[in-house]
Amino acid sequence: MGSGVELGGTTGTAPPGTREAGSVAEEGHLFPGTPAWLWSWLRERPRLNRLLRYAATSGVATLVSEVTLVGLYAGRLLGASGSSIVANVAGAVPSYLLSRYWIWPEADRTGAARQVTLYWVTSVVSLVVSTAGTSLAAAHAPAGHTAHTIVVGTSYIGTYALLWVAKYLVYQRVIFSRRAEAGSGA
Repeated sequence: MGSGVELGGTTGTAPPGTREAGSVAEEGHLFPGTPAWLWSWLRERPRLNRLLRYAATSGVATLVSEVTLVGLYAGRLLGASGSSIVANVAGAVPSYLLSRYWIWPEADRTGAARQVTLYWVTSVVSLVVSTAGTSLAAAHAPAGHTAHTIVVGTSYIGTYALLWVAKYLVYQRVIFSRRAEAGSGA
């Protein structure tokens, strides 16, 4: 056996998940379970890759929003509704930027005004739903500021989770869709 791995008569790397009997692990060979193999596997599945990026972006936006909400509410700077509004806006900014440039990088850049408008409309609808849910939970929370803070924070995360799938579909099919961009004349 020479310095390269023989794969069907040529030297190179096997497709992810395959390995010829008796071959030696060479640099560049992708073994199942390794980071390089996982990265290759994800690149071959763009829908899953996009969904995972959306999940990561949602995680960042949720963290920013939740820290903002709890900080404002626990610090008694704003009530439940005001904290929810500011938290939504705080999370929407990194969410939009990551959505536009990381999750949907192929989206038409000439339709930025349309994208921003639709994104903020979606954000306002989400804001209304999450604020209503947060306010409703605060109104029914047990007595005591600590209990209120826990209930308000939990309800905010709950409404965020309910909106997650709906927002993904709107982003994928309407806001960052190539088809929608082409048909808008933007």
